[in-house]
Amino acid sequence: MPPRDGSPFDFDPFISALVLGKPWSRLSTRSYRLTCSHHHANAQLLSPHLSPRQLHSFWSFALPHWARNVWFRSLHNKLSCRALLHHIMPFTVFSPLCNICQMSIETQEHFLLSCPLKSAVWLGIWLEFFGTIPPPSALSLAFTSFLFPPTLNPSIPAASVFRPTILAIWDHHWALHFNSAPFLPSLVLATARKSISRIYSELELDSADSSLA
Repeated sequence: MPPRDGSPFDFDPFISALVLGKPWSRLSTRSYRLTCSHHHANAQLLSPHLSPRQLHSFWSFALPHWARNVWFRSLHNKLSCRALLHHIMPFTVFSPLCNICQMSIETQEHFLLSCPLKSAVWLGIWLEFFGTIPPPSALSLAFTSFLFPPTLNPSIPAASVFRPTILAIWDHHWALHFNSAPFLPSLVLATARKSISRIYSELELDSADSSLA
């Protein structure tokens, strides 16, 4: 059972301990940890590119768990993009090309940010809520480092604009694959706007409750 490349888990000490005639009582969790301790130094950090402050910011965002899950997985290159699926199961996913634009390999970044139709979604969101045309660096910094420009409406946190857009792109992406629904930027924008409007209403309600208290 060789570990996968890059995995911090190594089952060799456990397998080696399962020898005939060796009492199970000697195979304690403490002894296993000590046996594996030399592997910990080479284990990859969960978020090697994020500082503790950035991680704290990420976990402090007011996000529903499904939106946080998509964002968190993408930060660790675990989204089911075609490049990853083609690498894992090339006989099932025959090509790493994006099914939507058919022009580029569908990497993690392409999946959420740089596909032309998805870039059109981000352009619409950025113009409406931030008042600017986003350069690629702005999207990347917002997505990976949580560096957001100020919103036109200070009552709407920038993260509360960003995460519904991610989720809208995610939902419409898979609606194309599973329901053959066309990926139309106008529909994705409408979904994102609806979610942002709901968040804004919830924030206003929370603010009103706080003032009454």
